[in-house]
Amino acid sequence: MSAFHQDLALGRWIPRVSVGPRLAGLAKRARREPPEAPEDLLIDDLLIPGPAGAPDVGLRVIRPKTLRGNAPALLWLHGGGMVIGSNSQDDATNFAFARTLGITVASVEYRLSPEHKAPAALEDAYAALAWLVAHAEDLGIDPARIAIGGQSAGGGLAAGLVLLAHDRGEIRPAFQLLVYPMIDDRTVTREDLEPGNMRVWTPRSNRFGWTSYLTRIRE
Repeated sequence: MSAFHQDLALGRWIPRVSVGPRLAGLAKRARREPPEAPEDLLIDDLLIPGPAGAPDVGLRVIRPKTLRGNAPALLWLHGGGMVIGSNSQDDATNFAFARTLGITVASVEYRLSPEHKAPAALEDAYAALAWLVAHAEDLGIDPARIAIGGQSAGGGLAAGLVLLAHDRGEIRPAFQLLVYPMIDDRTVTREDLEPGNMRVWTPRSNRFGWTSYLTRIRE
């Protein structure tokens, strides 16, 4: 591996600490301050209906104040190895998406593992997508131009969400954006990985993330 994504390149300076039950628990209890909305953007934190029998889903909706008419939208899923993270952690990136592309960005607060096994996070994401389509006119969104994206765990969920939408046949996403997606649990069993080519997410973290999300790992 000769090059890293710019986010992971910065990880060179982050101490190699593995995420496990204790660290994940502390991260989930950390207090999150509300964002300071840039002058050119509108930010709404919403609670929308979750999947049947499940809690409501948090959705952070970011829109340029200058947005007029029905514009495209991006449903965004944050990273965190399926066990940590929140829909506010990518605010800077999502602000840039909204501002530069002139679109609405909706970031999903999906349920985390190990408290919530698969497919809880994926179903939360689908509920958010369905809600976005149903309320597209009110939000100034073109329902035919909704993209799905995410990074790391969010990238894996985004890929799964596109497949789920295809299988259910109710919604047709316009595009998918997968940023170093977490899509293959078989990486847990690999023995050919070189520690020098890893950043941020250690093999122990990887095993904890996948075993927390899935009931079993493929060999």
